[in-house]
Amino acid sequence: MLRVAPWNRLPLTARWLKQEYRMDFGPALQPPLHVPIAFGSVRAKKTLQPQTRAEEEEEETTDCFVCRRPVKVSEKVSCLHASCGMSSHLICLGRRFLQSEPSQLLPVEGECPSCRRSLLWGSLIRHQLGCLGDLEEVTEPSSQDHWADELQM
Repeated sequence: MLRVAPWNRLPLTARWLKQEYRMDFGPALQPPLHVPIAFGSVRAKKTLQPQTRAEEEEEETTDCFVCRRPVKVSEKVSCLHASCGMSSHLICLGRRFLQSEPSQLLPVEGECPSCRRSLLWGSLIRHQLGCLGDLEEVTEPSSQDHWADELQM
């Protein structure tokens, strides 16, 4: 399912709720590179209280790197690389990422217009929503590691 449209473009996470039930994906069934694999239960996230009208009017703005118009700090998306200060409207950056794929509605990845490094769309959205800290990198164990584990049992 993760390899066919529309699922293959969505910023999903493949999650094993219990690591002992994990199964390796076969070569033809590997999830797309932008779909991270995580372990454990999904962590609940606190929702922010809606701002009052007065707070919205007082909110800071910065200039969008793409369109140069003001963007509210609460509505901006920023580059994930610490050395880059790029921020923009979500829609402006999405359109820029989709320039090479005009028939698509949702970008998968793109190049930061400031530092020119690759950014995954799902990572930008997770970061904006404060949901990035829940993922683990998965490395495939070598066959020697597998046999060493078997011998220890």
